[in-house]
Amino acid sequence: MKANPKGFILGAVTILGLAGWIILRPGFFHSSESALLPKVDSPIEGFGNSGQGLSSEGGVNAATSPAIHPEGTSSASSSASGLDASDQRKVAVLTEILTSKNDNDPRMDTELRDFSPAAKAAIQKKYAELEPEKRNARGTMVFLLGREIKDPGELSFFKSVLQEKPCLSLENCEKAPGGHSGEEEHLEAINETTASYPQLLAVRALAHRANDLVDTGQEGSPLYSAILGTLKEALQSPNPKVVEAAGRALEELKRE
Repeated sequence: MKANPKGFILGAVTILGLAGWIILRPGFFHSSESALLPKVDSPIEGFGNSGQGLSSEGGVNAATSPAIHPEGTSSASSSASGLDASDQRKVAVLTEILTSKNDNDPRMDTELRDFSPAAKAAIQKKYAELEPEKRNARGTMVFLLGREIKDPGELSFFKSVLQEKPCLSLENCEKAPGGHSGEEEHLEAINETTASYPQLLAVRALAHRANDLVDTGQEGSPLYSAILGTLKEALQSPNPKVVEAAGRALEELKRE
């Protein structure tokens, strides 16, 4: 029995048409992209309204977070969260960056600036509640707050960061790693610097702000004196790397 070419072509066209309808129907690509989004665990406190919308990794929980509109406004009331619409938008962006672990995200410079006192307080609260082992996330928050130091009262946060006890291991800050081979010891030396990442960024931020004040002739300002005092207190830190970095920063400021 010979195959019917016309029947074969008609069947192929029918199959292709059906496949095209499935692919182009509304929601196909949206559902495919959604599968690539970070999975969300249980919400934690830290930002906004009792931590709603945050995962344990700092990500946005689509089921509980307030909707962020293109204009940067939020459907949640500012009275409920303690943050206005602009700050809520910044919080949402920050949580996305912390989830991605990409501290080179361009939004760090374009959107995460000019924090209000309420937003700064929210970030500080988030820092305190975050697991100590999340060194990169903690360092990112220190960096963001450090480049906006405007008042001596803000330095209490940096003092507390600099007086934290050393993180002994990236796996467990409370437990020092065991013996290592030569190569592992080299990697551990790198990890030791990473373990002090938030503190080293704090020293750097304070020194940079002090240099800015010197450059603008404000060495006699209360803020400059407070920064010097904070760096001097850091010389008593339980973390040797903090002591070293603070000492170096103070020496450089003397030469200014």
